[in-house]
Amino acid sequence: MRVVSGLYRGQRLLAPEGLSVRPTSERARAAMADALTHRFGGGLEGLRVLDLFAGTGAVGLEFLSRGAAFACFVEQDSEARGALEHNLRRVPTTAQKIIPGDARDMSAYKNLGPFDLVFMDPPYGEAIITGLLAQLGTANILRHGGILVAESDAKEPIFEDVPGFTFLESRRYGRNCLHYYSA
Repeated sequence: MRVVSGLYRGQRLLAPEGLSVRPTSERARAAMADALTHRFGGGLEGLRVLDLFAGTGAVGLEFLSRGAAFACFVEQDSEARGALEHNLRRVPTTAQKIIPGDARDMSAYKNLGPFDLVFMDPPYGEAIITGLLAQLGTANILRHGGILVAESDAKEPIFEDVPGFTFLESRRYGRNCLHYYSA
């Protein structure tokens, strides 16, 4: 696994062995970054990014590589957080913060917002997305006009009607889907 494009292009990323962490594929990360570049009018430069259930940090690192000004990574699993810390040490950026803990507990990162872009990739099959979207919609963590992307298993339902968000589209990549929302 590696950073696909930008300043850190080709940088290899460490991921823990086993099934506890399921990094977003390079193909999906590249397509998402390209789609977001278009949605933000030509680039990701200067954006403040929140990466929830960050795992290895591959998504947030991809955004930093493409010019994001800051990335906050929230990860509860200690093994995944170890890989995330390792990966962040390998790139020359201080524009990041790691928050150890459950992404559903916003008290640890709410004051770092508002963010321009939120990405979340919760464990599949745990019905976390709908509840967390509702929380994020009322907490003003995402600035008005910002974009939220939620990754889910393709078999999970699409969450189109969420207070505080406008559903934009879903895109499928193998067995995964990326759902795009606007605040």
